[in-house]
Amino acid sequence: MVTVSHADLKGVSAKPFLFEVLAKDDPKAPQRNPNIQQALTVMARNHQFPGNAIAVAGPDPSATADVLATAFDAAKPNSLQGLTVLYIGDASDKARAEKAITASGAAFRFVAM
Repeated sequence: MVTVSHADLKGVSAKPFLFEVLAKDDPKAPQRNPNIQQALTVMARNHQFPGNAIAVAGPDPSATADVLATAFDAAKPNSLQGLTVLYIGDASDKARAEKAITASGAAFRFVAM
């Protein structure tokens, strides 16, 4: 079980948006994960959420990092300042997710599974 503390969400003033990415071998993943990726992409392209957060996790940390990296690669540089993105996953996938998220201007936070 992963525990997310108030320190992990410091500076967040609204309830975070929570997304669960399914494992690649889950039969529902081909339908659900692209929808999550699309939702994150739309948010990353079109919105600024000062004081808000997105928390993303799933049973397959690599799949979760894939969805985050692809979605936030679509964001304009420094367009999401004020948004906090919390990736709950594996340290081996952290850098890939962090690179795309920080390029968007969002604050990146990480909690190991």
